[in-house]
Amino acid sequence: MDVENRLQKIEAEVHQIKMLVWVVLGLVLALSLGLPQVLDLPEHVGLILVALALIAVIYLLVMAASGL
Repeated sequence: MDVENRLQKIEAEVHQIKMLVWVVLGLVLALSLGLPQVLDLPEHVGLILVALALIAVIYLLVMAASGL
Protein backbone atom coordinates (compact mmCIF):
# COMPACT_ATOMS: atom_id res chain seq x y z
CA MET A 1 0.00 0.00 0.00
CA ASP A 2 2.84 2.41 0.78
CA VAL A 3 4.42 1.73 -2.59
CA GLU A 4 1.19 2.58 -4.40
CA ASN A 5 0.84 5.84 -2.47
CA ARG A 6 4.43 6.77 -3.22
CA LEU A 7 3.96 6.02 -6.92
CA GLN A 8 0.80 8.13 -7.04
CA LYS A 9 2.63 10.99 -5.36
CA ILE A 10 5.50 10.73 -7.85
CA GLU A 11 3.05 10.67 -10.78
CA ALA A 12 1.32 13.78 -9.45
CA GLU A 13 4.65 15.59 -9.05
CA VAL A 14 5.76 14.61 -12.55
CA HIS A 15 2.47 15.90 -13.95
CA GLN A 16 2.92 19.17 -12.05
CA ILE A 17 6.47 19.57 -13.37
CA LYS A 18 5.31 18.90 -16.93
CA MET A 19 2.66 21.59 -16.60
CA LEU A 20 5.23 24.06 -15.24
CA VAL A 21 7.57 23.28 -18.12
CA TRP A 22 4.79 24.05 -20.62
CA VAL A 23 3.95 27.29 -18.81
CA VAL A 24 7.60 28.37 -18.78
CA LEU A 25 8.01 27.49 -22.46
CA GLY A 26 4.87 29.44 -23.28
CA LEU A 27 6.05 32.49 -21.36
CA VAL A 28 9.50 32.37 -22.90
CA LEU A 29 8.02 32.03 -26.36
CA ALA A 30 5.56 34.87 -25.74
CA LEU A 31 8.29 37.14 -24.43
CA SER A 32 10.67 36.24 -27.24
CA LEU A 33 7.99 37.08 -29.80
CA GLY A 34 7.42 40.44 -28.14
CA LEU A 35 3.90 39.70 -26.90
CA PRO A 36 3.87 42.56 -24.37
CA GLN A 37 4.67 45.04 -27.17
CA VAL A 38 2.12 43.49 -29.54
CA LEU A 39 -0.61 43.68 -26.91
CA ASP A 40 0.56 47.18 -25.94
CA LEU A 41 1.02 46.08 -22.35
CA PRO A 42 2.80 48.35 -19.90
CA GLU A 43 6.46 47.60 -19.30
CA HIS A 44 5.81 46.35 -15.75
CA VAL A 45 3.49 43.61 -17.06
CA GLY A 46 6.34 42.26 -19.16
CA LEU A 47 8.58 42.32 -16.11
CA ILE A 48 5.96 40.43 -14.11
CA LEU A 49 5.82 37.77 -16.83
CA VAL A 50 9.60 37.45 -16.77
CA ALA A 51 9.54 37.18 -12.97
CA LEU A 52 6.92 34.43 -13.13
CA ALA A 53 8.98 32.54 -15.69
CA LEU A 54 12.07 32.82 -13.47
CA ILE A 55 10.15 31.61 -10.43
CA ALA A 56 8.88 28.63 -12.39
CA VAL A 57 12.39 27.80 -13.61
CA ILE A 58 13.80 28.02 -10.08
CA TYR A 59 10.98 25.79 -8.83
CA LEU A 60 11.77 23.23 -11.53
CA LEU A 61 15.45 23.28 -10.61
CA VAL A 62 14.68 22.80 -6.93
CA MET A 63 12.33 19.92 -7.70
CA ALA A 64 14.93 18.29 -9.94
CA ALA A 65 17.65 18.76 -7.33
CA SER A 66 15.50 17.22 -4.62
CA GLY A 67 14.99 14.15 -6.78
CA LEU A 68 11.21 14.39 -6.62
